[in-house]
Amino acid sequence: KLKMDKELKQYALPAYPNVIYSQEELNKLSSIYVDINSYVTQQASKWVVDGGIEEEWDSYLKKMEQYGLSDYLKIKQKYFDQYQESLKNE
Repeated sequence: KLKMDKELKQYALPAYPNVIYSQEELNKLSSIYVDINSYVTQQASKWVVDGGIEEEWDSYLKKMEQYGLSDYLKIKQKYFDQYQESLKNE
């Protein structure tokens, strides 16, 4: 087991640390995630059964923006950047 652990460790990525969002950011992330996740699941199922992804892709992206995807990604990116910066300081 020790030999296998040593061997596999070289392929493991470092754990992403727990992130503590502000209450405002957490509320915003939660709200956006619910809408986006529901829409993504619905569209993915539809495209698997009926096809049409090529024709609907632009409207799909537009709808994702309406749900707040850019805001969601901006918050996530902020904390990822902080994490990356903390690795440099170690």
